[in-house]
Amino acid sequence: DRLPLVGPVPDWQQMQLAYQDLHHGKPSNGYPILPCLSGLSALGGFGSRGIVTAPFCAQLLADYLTASGECVQSTELWRALINPARFMIRDLKRNRPAAHP
Repeated sequence: DRLPLVGPVPDWQQMQLAYQDLHHGKPSNGYPILPCLSGLSALGGFGSRGIVTAPFCAQLLADYLTASGECVQSTELWRALINPARFMIRDLKRNRPAAHP
């Protein structure tokens, strides 16, 4: 996974409690909304592709923070792909201990 991290920073402890049975294959609509730390967002992990992806990701973060309607709906797919919680969700699905703070 070489995509950047863009979006709200999850509350790792609350997330682990809320999604602890994710490895059982429960449908995703049966879980609560991702618990996040209030007022904290991430924008990083660009690597060598940053020259291309940084402006797009900055716009996504700005749209998220300002909750501008039409932009948010058109970028919904990208939000899931670049969510900072995606690595912990992957670990929880595989029933591996999370290597996060």
